[in-house]
Amino acid sequence: MRRYYVYTRVSTLGKQAENTSQHVQLAACKAYGEENGLIFVDWIHDSQSAVDWENRKGITELKSVAESGEITDVIFYKIDRTGRDGEVKELIRFLYDKNVKVSISHKGRSYETAYACIQDNFWELAVSEYERNTIIERTMSGKVYQFQNGGVIKRPIAGYDTKKVLRNVNGKQIRVTHAVINPAKAAAIRRLFQVFNDTQSEGATVRAMNLEFPDLIQQRETLRRNLKSILSNAMSYAGLPVTESFNGHTREFRYDPILDIETASKTMAYLSAYSRKRSTNITPLAGIVKCKCGMNARASMVPARLHYARSYGFSCDSYSTYKRLKTLGAIKDKPKCCHNVRISYMTAALETFFEKTDEDSFITAFESALTKQLEDYNSRLSALERLKAARLKHEENKSNIMQTITELARNPEFSGIIKEFAKQIAEIDTALSKVTESIKKVSESVSSSRLILTRLGLSTEHYERPTAKTLESGQVTVTYNNQEYLFESMHAFKVSTVREQMRTDLFDSRIYDNLDSLNNRIAAIRQAIKDEDWAYVNPALAELGVWVIVPFAQTDRDKRRTDIRVTVDFSPMKSAIRKGKGLALVE
Repeated sequence: MRRYYVYTRVSTLGKQAENTSQHVQLAACKAYGEENGLIFVDWIHDSQSAVDWENRKGITELKSVAESGEITDVIFYKIDRTGRDGEVKELIRFLYDKNVKVSISHKGRSYETAYACIQDNFWELAVSEYERNTIIERTMSGKVYQFQNGGVIKRPIAGYDTKKVLRNVNGKQIRVTHAVINPAKAAAIRRLFQVFNDTQSEGATVRAMNLEFPDLIQQRETLRRNLKSILSNAMSYAGLPVTESFNGHTREFRYDPILDIETASKTMAYLSAYSRKRSTNITPLAGIVKCKCGMNARASMVPARLHYARSYGFSCDSYSTYKRLKTLGAIKDKPKCCHNVRISYMTAALETFFEKTDEDSFITAFESALTKQLEDYNSRLSALERLKAARLKHEENKSNIMQTITELARNPEFSGIIKEFAKQIAEIDTALSKVTESIKKVSESVSSSRLILTRLGLSTEHYERPTAKTLESGQVTVTYNNQEYLFESMHAFKVSTVREQMRTDLFDSRIYDNLDSLNNRIAAIRQAIKDEDWAYVNPALAELGVWVIVPFAQTDRDKRRTDIRVTVDFSPMKSAIRKGKGLALVE
């Protein structure tokens, strides 16, 4: 005998009083089951919204029952109520894979195969998808406007309240929610950062704040859990911009400053370089040394021997992992990078590297790295403009097709046309998803580059960017300084004298005027290394993208020491900014 479950769903409480409320749906489904001689087992009613489809309780329960073999059928009132277009199709295929047939009481039909069920409901699913997207677009338009006009669409960080401001847009008064400083909470935030920078201890900071400002910023237990998150927002508290994304749109958002840049920089330097626990023994070159294999290097204290003072030695992280696993009894092959180097050889390599500086020009490595960074920044700005234009075109195409579907949907004779349109919509959605993801990544890269360049004192304003176009023949035309150049390929352009001239122009217009300040930083770092002021040296080197590369796999001790090299690379710093790990800044 065939046994069935009934599945019903309403998305809001307001739907309960309508003719399609859960009780009306249940009655219709049970009546259909009785007419067809099926045995009613149970009823699943799903009213969850704003929850991922696969995590909804009703869907989870229905799948579980289908897998158990307890039922042979499931009856829906209307299949499109279950979820979005792709989600419904996925559920139908899942049920038939478990030998559970689908019936729809609204249509008075049962389906022998998943294909028949999907085909019969194809156009209804497409129309429902469009209607949902239209509703979402209407409800989200206000938030999008807020987002694009500097408003806050979520709770602001601690220390700020929200205030609604009326704006006149096309003759209508629209409320925009702004983040405003709460004076009392702002004072507590400033005190929090002061205590943390003085004590360099999260525990001491929490205790002091709970004593001086009990439950003002956050409750006691919440502050203990969220202190690291508050500290990581130091740059936002200093008024520096952060990149935010919402509904496919990106922006740079900044809060009114509560902290000065020096306090924020000091905090981020500590978070990026040191342990969470209070310690007066700051590890030299922490986070600056890497193994030639690409792994980070770890420093450890080398005990004093004879007349030598105690020092620090560095080894590859892979070797540190090996020693730990060996102690625990785990089997692991000994890595090649199993040697160590004292810090004195690294400071000597840094001194040699910085000696290349003279009064008139900056280090060649920095010139190259900074020029590359500026080139990358400008090219990504161009890419961002192209991606946004592509997204707008996709959205217009989708809107036109969905409008056509709406007009045809009520005529079953056009189901074949609607299916073809639905396929086009799926393709556009895929393209939109890729473009939106690309925009997000490029925007994050642009934002992190801008922060790095701004902190180094370099202008991020557009200079005359070259425009490149690939012809059908594969050749590339490049327009620069009102002249057009033709190259056989993009590679030919990249290695050409024209590209070299572009780099020279970029360096002369952006970097040359800042060489004095950059040279002053190098002089300060060299002196701090001599004074062993690692609290300054570590974040200062990180900000300038300086990395010490050591060949820990080299068995010859003398070669291992002499082959140490110093490089300039901003990529790890950009990655750290995008992942929210902060940036060590030094004034």
